[in-house]
Amino acid sequence: MRIGHRNVFREQVTVHCSNSLGEDTVIGSDNYLMAHCHVGHNAVVGDRVVIANGALVAGHAIVQDRAFISGNCLIHQFVRVGTLAMMQGGSAISKDLPPS
Repeated sequence: MRIGHRNVFREQVTVHCSNSLGEDTVIGSDNYLMAHCHVGHNAVVGDRVVIANGALVAGHAIVQDRAFISGNCLIHQFVRVGTLAMMQGGSAISKDLPPS
């Protein structure tokens, strides 16, 4: 697992380690992960990302720089969320969300 600098992990945040030796779960720098959110194994979270309360990022997903994942959002495995993208609260995606 690789975690950058100046991240804020609020209460009950979970981040899973990689499920293989050759890969990492990566959290960039300057991110804010709010209460009860989850980042799955082998996921990549860029820099300056906000993941709000209760949002779930599945394994192997990619969240690019400065994305905003609103409360209780679900991101399916192998999905990519583009730079500066914003998800509406309570939404779920199983296909890529293009950059803003």
